[in-house]
Amino acid sequence: MQRSGSADLPLHNGQVPPWLAARMAALGKAIVEEIITGQGKSALLSKLSDPFWFQSLGAVMGMDWHSSGITTSVMGALKSSINPLARELGIYICGGKGRHSRNTPQDIVRFAETTGLYAPDLVRSSKLSAKVDNTAVQDGFQLYQHHFIVSDEGQWTVIQQGMRDSSATARRYHWHSPSVQSFTETPHTSIYGANQGTILNLTDQLAQPLKTAMMEIATENPDRMLPEIAKMRHLVMPGHHDVRAQQAIQRAKLGRQDKMQAIQSLSKITDRLAENFIPDGSIDEEIARERAQSWQYGGRTVFGKVKGPQGRQLDLFDEHI
Repeated sequence: MQRSGSADLPLHNGQVPPWLAARMAALGKAIVEEIITGQGKSALLSKLSDPFWFQSLGAVMGMDWHSSGITTSVMGALKSSINPLARELGIYICGGKGRHSRNTPQDIVRFAETTGLYAPDLVRSSKLSAKVDNTAVQDGFQLYQHHFIVSDEGQWTVIQQGMRDSSATARRYHWHSPSVQSFTETPHTSIYGANQGTILNLTDQLAQPLKTAMMEIATENPDRMLPEIAKMRHLVMPGHHDVRAQQAIQRAKLGRQDKMQAIQSLSKITDRLAENFIPDGSIDEEIARERAQSWQYGGRTVFGKVKGPQGRQLDLFDEHI
């Protein structure tokens, strides 16, 4: 499967006023009829799979905002005006936004029964295209719209949209069935939208070793995998810069020589001193004393050189030393 493109849009809420929805439906119907009559159903599906053409269609129909609502309004207008003429036009729009997207399989079966198409293949294509964009392409967008436009010849286009709450943006994905090769490897012919950071794209050819490893892990015995995972060393650094008494004492406890191979000689000295050592709880005083004297030895902190005590100006009546 090759995705034909995608688009990034600002995420907006609200509703299209009824008068505009009615005009969009009428104009959308006229445009679709003209394209099918002059160029054919395949040409219409090809155009709908182009994110730039789809955006332009929305503007021509009257939804001239560059927001997430263009997908909902355009597809809603086309569905309301095209589906009643599905037998004459040979085009049917399945699915929709939110709960309507979950009705896509039933919509496909209903249309297939009137045209003789093999519904299981179409349902599979619908589900896999959604699975790829929602799971295999981990870009932070979760699908909430899925539109499956199918012709009575078996060709189809998918227009689906995901949202990312953290950035208040939506991303629209377009698919076109004549480009089908594989659902899981290099399905994208183009991606359009603002770069929002590093993503995990499991459909890229370079991701094949990762996918193989993931499948091996998924089929491995958990009793074997969990001990291996537990062996992984993991370092977590604190948010503060200074060494604090509680952490210093905890880390300095004896019995951790296996993690102190680099200072074995110092560890042996510590062992001997610790035999008769009784802590007196004065570590805070010792730290304060060392900090007070550190300026004498060129001490530094994260803020730079440590400054020594500032001398005061001599008073007129002070004795000279």
